[in-house]
Amino acid sequence: MERRAPDPLLPGRQAREGAAGRACHPPLECRRVGDLPGEPHHRHDPRPARRRAAHPDHAAGRGHVLDDPLRGSLGGTQLHADLPVRWRNLAYLGALSLCLEIAAGEVAFWIQNALLTPLRGPDFYIYYASSLQLLRSGPGSAYDLALQKQFQDQVTAQWGGAYVLLPQILPPWVTLAFYPLGLLPFRAAYLAWGATILVLVAAAILVLVRAAGLRGRSAVLASAAAAASLPLFVLLVQGQSDAPMLLALAAAGLAWVRRRPAWAGAFAALALVKPQLMVLVPALFLVRRSWPALGAFAGVAAGLALVSLLVFGLRACLDWLSIVAPWAVSGGGGYSVNAQSTYSLRGLLQLLPLPAGVQVVVVAAGLLAVAFVMLRTRADPRLQFALAVASSVALSLYQHAHDLSLMVWEPRFWPAAGWPSSY
Repeated sequence: MERRAPDPLLPGRQAREGAAGRACHPPLECRRVGDLPGEPHHRHDPRPARRRAAHPDHAAGRGHVLDDPLRGSLGGTQLHADLPVRWRNLAYLGALSLCLEIAAGEVAFWIQNALLTPLRGPDFYIYYASSLQLLRSGPGSAYDLALQKQFQDQVTAQWGGAYVLLPQILPPWVTLAFYPLGLLPFRAAYLAWGATILVLVAAAILVLVRAAGLRGRSAVLASAAAAASLPLFVLLVQGQSDAPMLLALAAAGLAWVRRRPAWAGAFAALALVKPQLMVLVPALFLVRRSWPALGAFAGVAAGLALVSLLVFGLRACLDWLSIVAPWAVSGGGGYSVNAQSTYSLRGLLQLLPLPAGVQVVVVAAGLLAVAFVMLRTRADPRLQFALAVASSVALSLYQHAHDLSLMVWEPRFWPAAGWPSSY
């Protein structure tokens, strides 16, 4: 048998291989071994076999099959390799179908409630009575509790029975936004405000998903899950006022993520619908030393206060402060309001034999602790803003179930916390 002459390139290749090890850094080591004619072709893989076995979706020789499953057979090892992908697809479709079904059921319930029931129970009648009071008595008496009770009695007379006063405690610049509702009948006003809530919430979810950096199927699933959340359903049925605040906070978060601090501060000021639910947002601007955001926030807030003084007058603004100040300390201001702090830290403190003043001090200490965390952290801007909003709600002195709709910031955590954005 004729002996084949040795390959002159083989000693040099072996020397380089021994020097570089199996790290696969030199370009030659990442190519097929046996590029010369007559040599057998083997794929060089520096990874150990155990590591490769732990990732069946990326096993050697099956990458083209996973990219196009129709190329390979559907039996044996190929079926086992496709199971994780199929289960993920099935789980995605199941979760999406469930969320869409829940959201559709919630909207259907709201439509049925708006058209076929006497609308006895939703909090919307408070805002409708306030709009009637603005139309007939003027903005100067908007926070006169005696007049509030009188106009609320006019609305509740259609149901019969006696109703206690539920004061209108929204800021003057928010009360002014309900002015057009008094031009409509009660049921038509409820439908109009509910449709407005749906539009504002849909826009807020789209902005939140965009700010979170979610794309494709993850964006669709996150949007459907947010739309199916229970607090948003309560917000819609009750006809409450959190929807404008949710959209403004979403816009502020998007501007903060995109490094536009002035716009973030301006939108955050427009979210002052319920200031007790966002106290840590301006604190975030302060501890991060974002002076454009803080200046824009202060400027827009001052503009809202000026509009309130010009429209409502100084006395009405002072009446509003006299209502909300004891409300913040005692959690209800002496009025019959149930579950005022159930969903916050203060709700847990109320189970203990602690005076109201001590509870306020504990909540204030919690706010300072979160502010210190925001000062020291270098986390993703999405996590910073989401922490400010979530902590503000959790440490609020008072809120209701519909106020938890502001917690639809959960999709913002996923990519910032390292979750994959493909599923």
